[in-house]
Amino acid sequence: MTADESAQSSGLQPATDSGLNGSMSPDGDSRQQTDIDDRPVGACYNELQAVKAAVNAARAADARVKTALAAFWACRDAAAATAGIQSPSTKAASFLATTFEGREDDLRQIEKLIE
Repeated sequence: MTADESAQSSGLQPATDSGLNGSMSPDGDSRQQTDIDDRPVGACYNELQAVKAAVNAARAADARVKTALAAFWACRDAAAATAGIQSPSTKAASFLATTFEGREDDLRQIEKLIE
């Protein structure tokens, strides 16, 4: 006799056949299941650390882009000055400055959301 056969002969049913669904409690009351966001933060420690690391990586990438742009504009301005041409870097610098400010605001918002 298998375990299933012995459970059936004793009147027991496996838990999967109990007729319970995710919103019914064993006593038949309808209740909402606990939302995943109700778990303690400690249960999501690794995920939290991954978000923090990604935010820090984004800031580091932004810093590298700013440094590379500064070097590019310095080179381009020097080349333009040598050629007697006025460089349009002021416009680009102003556009990118606001772009990076916006990105930093977004990163701060992410940090606030995970606090």
